[in-house]
Amino acid sequence: MAKRGPKPMPTKILKLRGSNRAGRRKGGVNVPLNRPRIPRWLTGEARREWQRTAPLLARLGLLTQIDRTMLAIYCQAFADWRQADRFLQDMIAGGSGVVVVTKKGNVVQNPALAVRNQAVERLRKIAAEFGMSPASRVGLETQPRATDQQQKQRFFGGA
Repeated sequence: MAKRGPKPMPTKILKLRGSNRAGRRKGGVNVPLNRPRIPRWLTGEARREWQRTAPLLARLGLLTQIDRTMLAIYCQAFADWRQADRFLQDMIAGGSGVVVVTKKGNVVQNPALAVRNQAVERLRKIAAEFGMSPASRVGLETQPRATDQQQKQRFFGGA
């Protein structure tokens, strides 16, 4: 039987939100924060999405070696979504739409729309796990990063 209630929030996200519950957590799993390498099997759009998101997640401390597969699945879902969306847009431009007529004359939802929507759902779920949606970031305490000039002034002192 599944646990009731909302899924537990990762300790790192609780800390970013400034929650006092983060300090109450027992031990937990101590995972090294070294950033995982991009999987060789990711290609094209999925590879570019990895290259875009991995550094951002790593900078926030939300990406570790153990997260490699989940991020790869997210990136592949992103590539699937883009491909299905382009295909659907081409069909719409060619006169088809979100519905198509079968050989028997039935009007049905365009299969590309279903593929796109499934990819969007996979993206949405995994993005929330990594704090990559506005709703999953609500309440995160983020400190504005100092610019290089501000860091130099702080270090060297300056007017």
